[in-house]
Amino acid sequence: MQLPYLNNIIKHLFYIGVFCTKVECCIEERKRQITDMIDRIVEGKRRKLLGLNTKRRKKYSVYPWLRQEDACTVRWNFPVTPGEKLRYNTFKTLWEQGHFITPGQKFGGDFLVYPGDPVKFHAQFLIICVERSSALPMSEIVAFGRLGSSVRKTVVIASPSSDQKSVVFQSINWSGT
Repeated sequence: MQLPYLNNIIKHLFYIGVFCTKVECCIEERKRQITDMIDRIVEGKRRKLLGLNTKRRKKYSVYPWLRQEDACTVRWNFPVTPGEKLRYNTFKTLWEQGHFITPGQKFGGDFLVYPGDPVKFHAQFLIICVERSSALPMSEIVAFGRLGSSVRKTVVIASPSSDQKSVVFQSINWSGT
């Protein structure tokens, strides 16, 4: 009398034997590959330990993709407008204070300010740059407060100081019922 599950066990053991044989063949092949390349591996390790440059880079004395007649001097003229200058000074001030800054357009502002690495922390502040000369209607201030409340951030309005050399910050918190 033959048991039906006995055939399944025999098949399973056969497949395990075939699999183990394939694994052993792969291990032997890898050992052979490493043995064939052992000189290069040892040389690379030696160069790394000695601090020698291990990367072989192609060095160019000229730019192969640029001809001399194609070269021209580019004048960088940013920031130009008062709005660009305000955003630049705001970013510079916050960066010098040690904050992490990312663009804030997706939250309706100019910048998002983080207390640490943006990968590890949520933004605490939403910075909105407003010119000193522009008048803010009350409805816009309320809109800023509601915006900050809906995205769970403190809205900070950045504007240039009276001497135009620094940036003044004013925060808005929505405490509506």
